[in-house]
Amino acid sequence: MGSVKKRDNRMGIVAAQEDITPGDIVNNKRKYKNIINILFNAVLVIYPILVFYFLIIQKVPVRVFSLFTLAFALFGFVAGIINRSGKKFGLSFWNSILLMVIGGVSFIINIDMIPKLFPIFPNIILLYTFGITLFRPPVIIYRFAVLADKSIPESPGQKKIAAYCYKVTVIWVVFFIVNGSIAAFTVFCGSDLIWAVYNNAVAPALTGLLFAGEFIARKFMQKKIPKTAS
Repeated sequence: MGSVKKRDNRMGIVAAQEDITPGDIVNNKRKYKNIINILFNAVLVIYPILVFYFLIIQKVPVRVFSLFTLAFALFGFVAGIINRSGKKFGLSFWNSILLMVIGGVSFIINIDMIPKLFPIFPNIILLYTFGITLFRPPVIIYRFAVLADKSIPESPGQKKIAAYCYKVTVIWVVFFIVNGSIAAFTVFCGSDLIWAVYNNAVAPALTGLLFAGEFIARKFMQKKIPKTAS
């Protein structure tokens, strides 16, 4: 009886393995990659909060916090390599490199100002990413739109959509300039409280408002512009 049960169990395992298709394996890998990417970006978003809590409130030594930053950056570095598309690395990879630099310099110099510089650099990276497409069209917002709707390049309203996307890209470029400048001001001229309030509350709120405003404007625009020929 025992040998029969073992044989049945083995047969069940083999049958289950046969049910797994290459597509299932690819989907599972993609799912794990997405989870790793989400975890890294979630901690990245709250990094200024961690800086404020551990360095300013808890008075954790800078070098101790820099070791955490380096460990987290290494996690992001690995995640960036795993999630790369062909030979291109995503934003997570470059953010991890940035964190490595911040963590390394913080450990060497032992000054708490270095981790507080972090909110400035995403603005610089995004400013370059968005701004360069103003001179090398199509602009990045238009590229996102085409990825979401492949019919846009052949649609009757393509020119109006492209013009709208150009304006939105310009707005984001201006936002990154202003937001990055204010973030720099809070580091070099503001108090710890001003730095914490702006970079942990005001800046994310402004970003959210801009996203929401653009989303509402896009919905109005979509009603006015036909996407397919009649």
